[in-house]
Amino acid sequence: MKKNKLFNLSLVMFFITVFLPKISFSQEIIDVPTEWEGSPYGVINRFIMSDTTSSGERAHPNCIYRLKRGEYYDIDHALNVDFNFTLIGESAPKGTRPAMVSRGVDAQGKYISGLINIIGDSTNVKFANILFNGVQDDNKIVNQGGSLFGVFGTHHRFEIDSCVFSGWGGNLFNSRDAARMTYIITNSIFRNGVDLDNPWSGNIYSQTTTTTYDDTIKFVNNTFFNNSSYQLLSWQFVDYIEYDHNTMLETTLNAHWAPFLTNAKFTNNIFFNYQVVGETTYETEHGYWDKGGSNGNHRSSICKLDLVDPQVLLDHGMTEADRKVEYSNNVYFWTQEVKNYWTTHKDSSTGVELDILPILWMNDYTKAMFDDNSGYPYFVEENNIEADPGFNADIVSALWKKELPFVINYRRHGYGGMVDPKERLYAPDGEFWDIAWPLPESLVYTNENIKKHAKGNFPAGDLNWYPDKKAEWEDWVSGISREETINLPSEYELSQNYPNPFNPSTEINFSIPVSANTTLAVYNVLGQKVATLVNEKLSAGSYKYQFDASNLSSGIYFYKLQSDDYSQVRKMMLLK
Repeated sequence: MKKNKLFNLSLVMFFITVFLPKISFSQEIIDVPTEWEGSPYGVINRFIMSDTTSSGERAHPNCIYRLKRGEYYDIDHALNVDFNFTLIGESAPKGTRPAMVSRGVDAQGKYISGLINIIGDSTNVKFANILFNGVQDDNKIVNQGGSLFGVFGTHHRFEIDSCVFSGWGGNLFNSRDAARMTYIITNSIFRNGVDLDNPWSGNIYSQTTTTTYDDTIKFVNNTFFNNSSYQLLSWQFVDYIEYDHNTMLETTLNAHWAPFLTNAKFTNNIFFNYQVVGETTYETEHGYWDKGGSNGNHRSSICKLDLVDPQVLLDHGMTEADRKVEYSNNVYFWTQEVKNYWTTHKDSSTGVELDILPILWMNDYTKAMFDDNSGYPYFVEENNIEADPGFNADIVSALWKKELPFVINYRRHGYGGMVDPKERLYAPDGEFWDIAWPLPESLVYTNENIKKHAKGNFPAGDLNWYPDKKAEWEDWVSGISREETINLPSEYELSQNYPNPFNPSTEINFSIPVSANTTLAVYNVLGQKVATLVNEKLSAGSYKYQFDASNLSSGIYFYKLQSDDYSQVRKMMLLK
């Protein structure tokens, strides 16, 4: 077989989805002024929407609109976008705050709800290096509602990189009136997503219809800090979901509810103080946090899955056994203060103890699905641990002091606005509008084991807190590479690893002649799976994988290739 150049497919995809929006030499860059037609208000929408020809066509189609770093821009009425749209902040020294976009007031003096609406069909939208601030310029926080981005139509592609979303109490994305969307969200921070009295505030992705479906949702290397509710809410079929290397610190309610996953990976993340409100027996019985569908209601957990509607699976040419879901190399933890609240809280109006149940990593119903190897052969759950990463104790304590009064009042009154929302936002200097830069929170942690817990021995969670490691990770990305060949392989093949014996890494090569759901896994001599190297649908071709066994002890191991009906096992030896 003649070999041409070797290229890393995962690295190519990472480059396309993350860096291409920033490095696009063929696109004209147009700087957005800080004033337009004598006024600084509503510059973004007025300037961009007026960038047209006399006949109403876009004067600069497919251009990049650029905002000046350190400047303020507001939007005073919704910007309706039905054209390819790229808005970026100017690059500048790290000590300078990014360009800040905020909600302005309409002609009646009322703060607007939605800022940018994506309408029409098949639109590419990109944002990078922007701080989106939901707090008003008088340091005022109101019951915000609405969505920052309204999404309508079909087949839009939404890319966000290196942005900060601060103080948004409503939805960031509302896709209820859209279908076949793609969201690629990387290197961004979502912070202080709270509202006046709504514990279900601060949603990020929200799709609550069951009649449409989206193509792709990817969250990679993001931080979610002090948000109330759903970061991923999906009642529908999604072709592919990836949630990788994210740090989630402090959520009031359950941040994920996507029980109908069919092709998804949740890997290398940190979930810290997830759903601190806990769960009462009544809430379990009535399906507050895990609806349970026809299977009854189940305990609330970070991982919670359910059966997919058989007709939906049939419409997509699938069965339950075709679903592919992976939860691996994640870290989860609840502080003792949160656990104490769950076990000792009394209703402040009656003095009666509430039966608050702890939140689980995975409920029994979901665990049974993962344990059912014949019914769900592509379900993987491994190397997920409960451990304290060791975040800054002052930050953790400050957040809980803000959260506890709200949670107690919610348990007593439900909705009611009993706590000033300013008391829930993390702002050590008391300033919510003119946000300090760099941001006042650092999520660097101290647990050395967690710094090597992710695949490839990288730190778990958002790698942007570890720039040097992130640079290494960008080179590594994924060990799987594909060889570009003149002729596709005519048969399956699993080659002997090389070198063998090895310490600590070795290369595994395999070929598949047709596109197929493929797994490559490593087992110890007891038959216990110790690593899943590949678990996805691959195109026909020849592949190689660099397997790093630094976290394993010396001994004999077996690696197994499974691709549709084909399977083969080979032996290898690790000598340290």
